[in-house]
Amino acid sequence: MNDPKSTSTRWAAFTLYAAGGGGLSRTITETIIPYLKMYHLSSHLTEQVLLNIQKVGSFMNHAGAPYGFLMYALTTTPKLSSRFTKILGYVLWLPIVPSIFVSKWWPLLQPNFKFLFFWCVPYYLIGIVLILTSFIKEKSPTTRQEKLFLVVIITPLVLFQIIVNYTLKAFFNNDYAWRLMPGVIALVFFSFFILATRYGSLGIRLRIERQNLNKTMKSLVSGTSILNHTLKNELLKISLFSDNIRKITQNSEGPDLEEQLKGIEQSLEHLKHMTMRIQEHTQEIIIQESECNLLDLVSEAVKHFISNHENVKISINVPEKINLICDRIHQTEIINNLIKNAIEAKTDGGPIEIDIRTTMSKNKFTLIIQDNGPGIIKENLGLVMQPFFSTKKGKNFGLGLSYCFNVMQKIRGQLVIISEEKAGTTVLLEYPISKVVIK
Repeated sequence: MNDPKSTSTRWAAFTLYAAGGGGLSRTITETIIPYLKMYHLSSHLTEQVLLNIQKVGSFMNHAGAPYGFLMYALTTTPKLSSRFTKILGYVLWLPIVPSIFVSKWWPLLQPNFKFLFFWCVPYYLIGIVLILTSFIKEKSPTTRQEKLFLVVIITPLVLFQIIVNYTLKAFFNNDYAWRLMPGVIALVFFSFFILATRYGSLGIRLRIERQNLNKTMKSLVSGTSILNHTLKNELLKISLFSDNIRKITQNSEGPDLEEQLKGIEQSLEHLKHMTMRIQEHTQEIIIQESECNLLDLVSEAVKHFISNHENVKISINVPEKINLICDRIHQTEIINNLIKNAIEAKTDGGPIEIDIRTTMSKNKFTLIIQDNGPGIIKENLGLVMQPFFSTKKGKNFGLGLSYCFNVMQKIRGQLVIISEEKAGTTVLLEYPISKVVIK
């Protein structure tokens, strides 16, 4: 749920809101009203208002939650068009209307659970099947991991809801099993904890403080080491040039003064370039979005590489009618960084083939950059987006991919790297579908 404005996020929020009505209704009847009566704070009007709120909350939980859940599941299904999903939204809402009339509302709400069972339970089951199918078919590792957590959290809660709120109430007149909910929540939390410890929760592992501190310290030590090493080398050169200049002023037979001054200027220029590069990639990223034609943006980014590298072949398969709402400068820099990495990684002298293409699903748009390079070894795959990490020692500062990752995070997107040693690398730039305009 990277985009808070997306349809799926809104349906998820509606489902949680409707399900929360059940908890509110129980709180009113079992806690608030008895408390007010105990301390003589209740009046007939207050009690009637609270009971009416309780009725609405309870009905929302029983009838609104399954409708919202199925709509959420439908909006996460890539093959369904937004127009068809919108039509389904109107059709699937229809059973709620007769549910209102077959329920007894006075003096207390008594829903017709048998009627609710025959449409609410199928809604929940279809929703679970759609979410499980979406998880199984998902190819992006990052999105697949997110969906795994969703499956682990949702499935037991929905099954509990089916059994307790519909089956037991409809056929066994059991209104007490819901009190087992804390145990189900504890089971879900335990499962979540196990998965989060092993895989990380939405990209952030538990034990955040210790692990983030370790990573930060490693990056800081690595970056400082690079900086110190470069400064030491360049300052040594400046010192030698200065000594030579001193000798020149004392001995006319020494090296040419102009050459020594040129050497100092080169060292100073290198230091200036290095500090500027580090500053550019470590300062806060400011996004200034505008609508850009994606094909033009990609073509402009790769033009320099095609004209300056004879052994580089870049194929672009990007639709002409796709516009992207983005920061043109940052997006161009991302593509530049990824292509530069692909070229620098290919050290065997063979031809470099880079394929740029796109895919689109209901919730996201993906720009794919794939190369035929040596790939990334398993040990380094989890490190490549850390600041200052680089396998090309002396060629760069290891800030390119971390910069790309940070820009994508700023626009609520994702950068996913899929790579195997000796099998090339594929980078997925995943954008929220709201960032795409089709002309």
